Amino acid sequence: MADTYLSRTPSSAGNRKTWTISAWVKRGTIFDSSSTSADADQVILGSAVGAVNYAHLMFSHDQLRFYDINSGTYVFRFKSTAEFRDPAAWYHVVASCDTTQATESNRFKIYVNGSQVTSWANSVYPSQNADTLINSTNLHTVGRYSDASSGFFNGYMSEYHLIDGTAYPASTFGQTDTSGVWVPKVGPAVTYGTNGFYLKFANSGAMGTDSSGQSNTLALGGGTLRQVPDSPTNVFAMMNPLNMSGSMLLKQGNLRAEANGADQAAAATLGITSGKWYFEFYYPAGDNPELGLMPANKSPADQSSSASTSLDATAFITNNGQMRTGAWSSTSTTGLSSQTGESLIGVAVDADNGKMWFTNGSGTYFNSGNPATGANAQATFDADWLSQTGGVIPYTIVATGAGNYTTVNFGQDGTFAGAKTAQNNADGNSVGNFYYAPPTGFLALCTDNLSSTLTIPINKGADNFNTVTFTSGSSSTDVTVGFQPNFVWHKLRSSSENNYLIDQVRGGNKVLISNSSGAESTTTAITSFNTNGYTVDANLLSPNSSYVSWNWKAGGTAPANTYAVKVVSDSGNKYRFDDFGTSAITLELQEGGTFTFDQSDSSNAGHPLRFSSTADGTHGGGSEYTTGVTTTGTPGQAGAKTVITVAGSAPTLYYYCSVHSGMGGQANTDSLFGFTNVKGATQTVVSPNDTAGFSIIKFTGTGGDTTIGHGLSSAPKMIILKNRADVLEWAVYHRSLGVAKRLLLDTADSVSTSSSFWNSTSPSSTVISLGSSGNSNGSSDSIIAYAFAEIEGYSKFSSYTGNGSTDGTFVYTGFRPAFVLVRSTGSGNWLMQDNKRLGYNSSNSELFANLTNAETTSDRADLLSNGFKARQNSSENNSSGQEYIYMAFAENPFVTSTGKPVTAR
Repeated sequence: MADTYLSRTPSSAGNRKTWTISAWVKRGTIFDSSSTSADADQVILGSAVGAVNYAHLMFSHDQLRFYDINSGTYVFRFKSTAEFRDPAAWYHVVASCDTTQATESNRFKIYVNGSQVTSWANSVYPSQNADTLINSTNLHTVGRYSDASSGFFNGYMSEYHLIDGTAYPASTFGQTDTSGVWVPKVGPAVTYGTNGFYLKFANSGAMGTDSSGQSNTLALGGGTLRQVPDSPTNVFAMMNPLNMSGSMLLKQGNLRAEANGADQAAAATLGITSGKWYFEFYYPAGDNPELGLMPANKSPADQSSSASTSLDATAFITNNGQMRTGAWSSTSTTGLSSQTGESLIGVAVDADNGKMWFTNGSGTYFNSGNPATGANAQATFDADWLSQTGGVIPYTIVATGAGNYTTVNFGQDGTFAGAKTAQNNADGNSVGNFYYAPPTGFLALCTDNLSSTLTIPINKGADNFNTVTFTSGSSSTDVTVGFQPNFVWHKLRSSSENNYLIDQVRGGNKVLISNSSGAESTTTAITSFNTNGYTVDANLLSPNSSYVSWNWKAGGTAPANTYAVKVVSDSGNKYRFDDFGTSAITLELQEGGTFTFDQSDSSNAGHPLRFSSTADGTHGGGSEYTTGVTTTGTPGQAGAKTVITVAGSAPTLYYYCSVHSGMGGQANTDSLFGFTNVKGATQTVVSPNDTAGFSIIKFTGTGGDTTIGHGLSSAPKMIILKNRADVLEWAVYHRSLGVAKRLLLDTADSVSTSSSFWNSTSPSSTVISLGSSGNSNGSSDSIIAYAFAEIEGYSKFSSYTGNGSTDGTFVYTGFRPAFVLVRSTGSGNWLMQDNKRLGYNSSNSELFANLTNAETTSDRADLLSNGFKARQNSSENNSSGQEYIYMAFAENPFVTSTGKPVTAR
């Protein structure tokens, strides 16, 4: 709506005291509080008579603002403290007014995404029974000032309601679904009143058609108002104004990227990690763009600079018909030809097989390519590249020159903003409007299709990770988390204090401090881990103070594991598990857990494994223990197994052979939490949550090179490890640092290098490699490790490079972050931000893992629907040219497995 609007002048006044506005909006242009552009005001609804009486609901310098002025005096006035600068998803804005209410705060309410806004930069409530300009006989406009030819809304609108005579809450128009996402109620049960209307924007020839039944249709105010399928329930990719280089201009709902100086690049709002996708680029004669894929962990500025390094792009350079794969200078011909005139290029990407194809200006794939069969791809990339980069994002470079531009179509506009006549080609899911027909099996890049191609095991991040803020009482305090946490990171916010780390594997009375190299202390800390939270003891609290805890779910109360059993000759026959090098080991089996002992291997023939509360079972004068135990099949044959679900308060058990003595060992059931893992060279106790990619690992160091099992099914991407027994720094492994580098969690020191930290070996799907140094493997020392694997849509462990600007680096995660931990690879502190402490942009509260400091607030970074963006030139997260690593956990994936996209932040 950047150059047009809708309008209506009511013939008679409605209820000017009581009314509701509800609209879903997706922003196209973002202007922070420092912007001076006249376009920084983006009007959702206006009403005015002349230049002295006017009312406007709008985004103003990214703050939500609503005011009603009568002859220079405010009838009401509100401006949010929060800045709403997320262009990747939709906001639901509801303004509810009832000036007849006796209580001032009940007369006016604004909701965003279902939550009432309560923090105001300024506020003036209407006086009781005051008349407003809404529902008056004055001009009402949607998408522009009512009193001036400016304030155009640059973006998208959907499900727009004006209610005359009733003040409804946000819950009338939206609801939280089972995955925790705020979604619209289409056709809510409301009474519209005299001047009310409902805009579905369903009639492309008459976009102002009223669907309320009141016949209050709005007129088009000039220009072109385009209908696209992008909606709150199906979000399409578009170019991202937060992720572009230089002063590039994005227009036409962020589908057109226009040069505004030297070569400039822009990336899309949605990335690709798997699946098959199709999209199109249009550019006029005289423009010579570059079109393709850039790594998610790079920035568009890298793509438009000769300083680009390896792993930078896979793209078609249109003016010379070459491919750029990797570094800026790495180009080659692959059956492409120069496309310098007006052109429309189709792009097919098969991320599952690492292939990419381009059409020429007539729709034929270069080099006789056939995406449907996989033949003759113009570019290839391997799985390691895709994994290393954290996925890829469509992008374009627009060449220097006035008027040069590229228009993209991810399926939402087959006319390319009116430049072409739509050919109305949909993908195989009947989604999208493309000029060329997408190849068989290739889809439009939108959330409906993403939900069908991505594996999203966690639709609601708070089921496995949750930040909780609470105020302590005068004694112990119950903290509600939403699940039983197995790892708690506890910090005082209001004044200086340590970061306390407690987990169930070590026990609630064992405390480590992330800002200290000190050994573990024994003190009353968490007195109980409860089904819905935990109880923190007064020993860890200051009375009536503000606290935060970050909580992870590990293996839970009912873990399961299978041990492959073999019988070996070791001073007589002995049982061994998972080919571990030691026989008849002592096992730790968590109460409530179910453990399967697979005796299918032929060596088990004649050796049934059983349990007893007496050493060596019946051979030691005891009897067989059968509580929770089932046996199946014949040992040594396929399907043979003994399964035990360990009962609460079970005695110490012993596993033994019911036929032969001396084969077994002890099985402890009273260990705090977790179970034995013998996948590595060193025995561990683990509590893994494979769904969420998190495991707690306890072991005894060897002092030499070794491996330890972690209990997850995929390789950890980040490991935080501490020697519990000695005064030694915390050691941190991160995938972006590699196997010869380490950071220290408790210090601000730069990254250090040694092949002996992680034994020059990346973690595998079963084990973590440890060297002889790096604080990670002291001989006979008790050690704890927290291992994190990456889960689609829920967690991300990657890196980015700062740019030293207030328009800082955008970091694509593919989900709405609930927690972000950032650290420079040079000297710097471990910055922690989350969605609960303050929780809105721009002033996010921050604490540091390596400092005792009290909480502070700054405009250091925004948390967004698809990632986060640095907002300061700060050494902590955005120094120019500095590399940063991060870990991030999702509030929600950008799109759930049920196809519900998140709302904007």
